Amino acid sequence: MAAPRPQRTAPGARRSPEEGGRPAFVAAPKKGAHPALLIGLLALVVVTGGIMAWALITDKDRAETVVTEVETDNWKEWTEIKNDIREAERRFNETMKLRTVDGQHELFTQKVDETLDFISGVSDKAALMLDPIRNADGDVPPEYEGYLNETKQLSIWLDDLVKSSGF
Repeated sequence: MAAPRPQRTAPGARRSPEEGGRPAFVAAPKKGAHPALLIGLLALVVVTGGIMAWALITDKDRAETVVTEVETDNWKEWTEIKNDIREAERRFNETMKLRTVDGQHELFTQKVDETLDFISGVSDKAALMLDPIRNADGDVPPEYEGYLNETKQLSIWLDDLVKSSGF
């Protein structure tokens, strides 16, 4: 007669290693972070903190730009000048288009003269408006520098017209 068959255990239960079962799984202990990684991370934190501290210290030395709202009594005058600047741009573009048209040289030179006169007049108006606020050196205070952007464009158009007309 054959040897008796081993009894089965309840479902989900394991047999002990003495009874022929597998040994229970035991996870290996966790390894800690490598010392070089820890030193590198510490160095990165120190360097980043140093850079941030340096930026905060040097930021105080930098001059702040302060924009102030200035009430002026010449807002209506400036609005008229801006309308004239738009008209000057329209005339400039119209004149420069004539430059490329064949057989229109005489009309082009006439338009150049008219446009130069108009842009010069607008530039003079802007200069007269800014004269009372200029300092002894002839510079405009920082709170009025926005007006200069418009007048610089007028100067560029004048130069372009003079160069393109061959004067």
